[in-house]
Amino acid sequence: MTHRIRPLGNDCRRKVASIVILLAITLIARGLHAAGHYAAMQQVATIDAISSPALTVGIGTMHTIYQPNPVYSLNAIAGRLQGPVVLVIVISPQGDVSEVVSADGPPLLAASAREVVQQWKFRPHVQNRQPIAVKTLVAVYYDLDHADHPITSSSTELIPRRIGGGVLPPRISHAVDAKFSPQARKEQIGGTVIVKLMVDERGKPLYVGVLRGVGMGLDENAVDAVKQYKFEPATENGKPVRVSINVEVKFVYKKD
Repeated sequence: MTHRIRPLGNDCRRKVASIVILLAITLIARGLHAAGHYAAMQQVATIDAISSPALTVGIGTMHTIYQPNPVYSLNAIAGRLQGPVVLVIVISPQGDVSEVVSADGPPLLAASAREVVQQWKFRPHVQNRQPIAVKTLVAVYYDLDHADHPITSSSTELIPRRIGGGVLPPRISHAVDAKFSPQARKEQIGGTVIVKLMVDERGKPLYVGVLRGVGMGLDENAVDAVKQYKFEPATENGKPVRVSINVEVKFVYKKD
């Protein structure tokens, strides 16, 4: 389902060009049907990606006792890669991670996340007084806004919800017009930049980046504008939750 919302403000008085920003909040995750309403961001592998007979347990129910964070590689920083990587893991009766499969995230980040999550240690899951193997989801977050300390944070709880069912999408409460770049104005070029981001429980945009760009400085301007947006957060049963969305920023060049 696609929602198109015109942003606040109007640039039509500009003589050289006007920019119309169309916001398309779309579901960019397929449901992880074995894990309730949680989902990763795009091209999601379900929790059944691992065919282990291990018992599936809820997200956030397993407790880590050793959880190092992966190093933010220089290549990933140079490529402006950020956001959550969602993984499907199997935890052995001893609390070790015996299997791990990427559910979502850029390959370069996913490889880093898999490597470090394999080192995690969990408190064993006990059933009928016996420790057993279990299967669940975890998320590893990479944040470019903390490039001075390129160490990620990790979570077994903060996985984006799936929009749909009982999860209502976020609403824009404040939008900022993106600027038409001098280079694009000179070349008389416009286009649509698709910006990906996460909206957290407070309605704050996080991990804002370009999913599909047009160049000419418009990509950077679109990201700068979306970072200033404010949202009414997505909700599940009336409770604010975090979700991943796409935003379309459309630049339309108009001559005098």
